[in-house]
Parts: sequence; C-alpha cells; structure tokens
Amino acid sequence: SETPWVQQELIYTTRIYYYPALNRGAELSPLDIPNAIVTQIAETNYEKKINNKNYIVYEVKYAIFPQSSGLLTIPGQLFQGSLADPRRPRSFFDFGRGSNESLVRLRNENKEVTIQPRPAEFTGRDWLPARSIKLREEWSENPNGITVGQPVTRSIIIDADGLQASQLPPLDIPALMGAQTYPDDPETNEQSSIKGVLSSRTEKIAII
Repeated sequence: SETPWVQQELIYTTRIYYYPALNRGAELSPLDIPNAIVTQIAETNYEKKINNKNYIVYEVKYAIFPQSSGLLTIPGQLFQGSLADPRRPRSFFDFGRGSNESLVRLRNENKEVTIQPRPAEFTGRDWLPARSIKLREEWSENPNGITVGQPVTRSIIIDADGLQASQLPPLDIPALMGAQTYPDDPETNEQSSIKGVLSSRTEKIAII
C-alpha cells in the first residue's frame, strides 16, 4: 500500500538475486526504521530463471507498523558478500571459499511511504487498522445446560489479521445478573507468516 493508515501493517520484501553462488559470510544489514515497529516474518531461498540463468534468490519479508502519520522513510539495506567459484555447489548457507571470487557490496534505494492519520470521522475508543477482525467465544460446558452453583468457563477470543497482539484492546464485559464472575488474566498470542502477523487475545471468565 502506498498510502496506509497509521499503525497499519505494511509488508516489505527484500530480495537478493545471485549467480552462480556466494561465499560463506554474506550478510544483509537489519532493517531499522525510526517511528516504526519492524518484525521479520519470513526468510526463504529459491531459484528463479532469468535470461536462461538459474539465479538463487534470498528473500526476507518484514512487517512494518508505522507509529506516526506523515512521511515514512524505509532506509536501504546494505548487502555484503563475495561471489564464489562457479564450480562449487550453490547454497546460501553452505558455501565453500573459492579462489576465484569477487567482492559484492550493494545497497537498495530508500523507499518513502505517506502514512495517513486516523480519519477525522473516527470516534471509537480503539483504532484497529487490521485486514480482518473476528470475535468468537468458547464454553467449557454447554451454556444451555448450566446448573445452579456449578462453575462454567466462558472464553471470548479476538482474532486479528494484520495487527500485533499488543494492539488488541481489553474487552468490556458487562456484569451478569444472578451470577458471580471471576475473570482470569488475558492471554495473547502472535504468529508470523509470509502473509503477515496474526494475533489473538483470549479473556476467560469463570461463571457461577
């Protein structure tokens, strides 16, 4: 997205194409962005044919969460390595050092993205610029067969695609007439995939 919202997840990908191979010790500098939270979500290697040559592609994906509106500058990353002897096996992680090599030092260009502030018409308490949000519940027993004095646990879960777990707010759970409630500490979970960050927040309430 060229004009994302503040705190919206951006997926940023860096790819290095090399042929025939790289020596051990090749490295890519970390991605550090002021006023943004950066999480590496994937790192893969694969082959791609370009002009009848089978290039090895080293790919790193990041999830970027801008924390303020305005112009966000994603700085170029520095790659350093040396091309290996073409007679040696090609592997990003298992290189031998050959005598026929050339030093490679590259930096990709800076990328500028305009981050939009919260819309003026937004009046909610919690700003959640996710790709999707779902609210669901689970019960330890069938809620239609609860017995007086018997405890039952209700779990309310928020699932979010494109948000960090720390962005998920606490729920407003109303009091229940004729019952005592005992809430547990909330549980959060966060996972990463090539598509981005998936997170959840679970609040459990024991009801008697």
